[in-house]
Amino acid sequence: MHRFLTTGIREIKRKQKTNKFSDYYFNITYFLISRRFGRDPDLFPKERRGYILTFMWFLYAFLSAICAALVAILGKLGLKGVDSTLATTIRSLVMAGFLVVTSFFLNKFEGFTFTSIKSKDWILIVLAGIVGALSWLFYFFALKIGLATKVVAIDRLSIILVVLLSALFLGETFGWKTALGAVLMVGGAILISLK
Repeated sequence: MHRFLTTGIREIKRKQKTNKFSDYYFNITYFLISRRFGRDPDLFPKERRGYILTFMWFLYAFLSAICAALVAILGKLGLKGVDSTLATTIRSLVMAGFLVVTSFFLNKFEGFTFTSIKSKDWILIVLAGIVGALSWLFYFFALKIGLATKVVAIDRLSIILVVLLSALFLGETFGWKTALGAVLMVGGAILISLK
């Protein structure tokens, strides 16, 4: 598998073709190799890494959206006869176990110690975990008694808060396109939530 993927990349580099298929093949191959076998700098020149990262964040975000949609549907179906807090707790345990296995598979624990993470980062990670737990508790509370489409529409208004908070605390800037998109999202959420 590894030989097949690296051979494909070298062939693309040799022919210097830049059609859409070769770009997609290059980026997907980079993802597979980097996650499973480790990065090979000779295969991925600097001028292509920016393009690769641009492609990958979009792919990750799209996959996240698909999974989030499935969470809403599966969660709504699973909450019919189960307390929402208990369901959230069970879900969290399943997520924790899945992530631990995934981290071991990707060798993320290699060289890890509790002191390898700074105290400030520990605080932020713990706070993010607490806030995330509260978010899912409220989400499943709403999902148990409300319609999935309406709950998800209101829940996605968090994007507006992310835009504002990222400007305040992260120094990120946004232009009229982001502002217009935020307004349209608010309008869409209102329309979906109305009877």
